[in-house]
Amino acid sequence: ARGLLQPIVDRYAGRISVADIWSLAAVVSVEVMGGPRVPWRPGRRDADPGAAVPEGRHPSAEGDSDHLRQIFGRMGCSDREIVAL
Repeated sequence: ARGLLQPIVDRYAGRISVADIWSLAAVVSVEVMGGPRVPWRPGRRDADPGAAVPEGRHPSAEGDSDHLRQIFGRMGCSDREIVAL
């Protein structure tokens, strides 16, 4: 998804926040997939990059089930709870 949205982020940089682009992409995808029309309005501000979670604290997109268990297991999550997330 990042690769698909990056050209849009680059094209509209400074005119719309990245957060708004992602949220708009989410509501459009729900509708395109046959889901309900979700009301949307702009105005989100992007977070300060310095406030980002340190690398390794979120699951890697390339990780397998063992990786997810390692990340969420330290929070006490079961397999069922990990799937729900």
